[in-house]
Amino acid sequence: MRFPFALSAKIAGHIIKHKVRKTPKFAMVLQLEPLHTCNLTCTGCGRIREYSTSLKDMVPLERCLQAAVDCDAPMVSICGGEPLIYPKIEELIAGLREQGRIIYICTNGVFMRKKMREYFAAVYTPEMEPKLQQLLQQDLVTEKEADVIRARWEELKCVTEGFVACCEQGNFSALKNKVTEHKPTP
Repeated sequence: MRFPFALSAKIAGHIIKHKVRKTPKFAMVLQLEPLHTCNLTCTGCGRIREYSTSLKDMVPLERCLQAAVDCDAPMVSICGGEPLIYPKIEELIAGLREQGRIIYICTNGVFMRKKMREYFAAVYTPEMEPKLQQLLQQDLVTEKEADVIRARWEELKCVTEGFVACCEQGNFSALKNKVTEHKPTP
């Protein structure tokens, strides 16, 4: 099978839905460009010249997600200059996944390893150790990077335990220098 069954079924369902409704034209793919900025300066690429006035512009996350809702295409191709430069790319992907979209990220790949490590460090739990070992075997992360990912888990675990203890005592504080309210222990 050329494509996974679930992907083929979703696309077929979209086509059938519009054929039944007799929609004359409907979108299959939304090409979403949240920004025009690129990390490369390829010879012959007209992006720098053509988009010189809007290279720094970025589409707000809410507007990107609303565009996907308005378009109603089952697939979203995130492109632009380099989509991994978009500061809210993780939130954008999460929002599109919540909408049930099939997502393609058109990237030159320069930031893929960095983004993968950042994501893995953010979601890592000890149950994910086999996946981390697989990434190590494939040389997608180094042993040093794996240690940083594991250490991040331990750090977050300690912070969470400390936060829970403060809450149980009635001391409410926000982490990362965002103090909200301190109530004395009764």
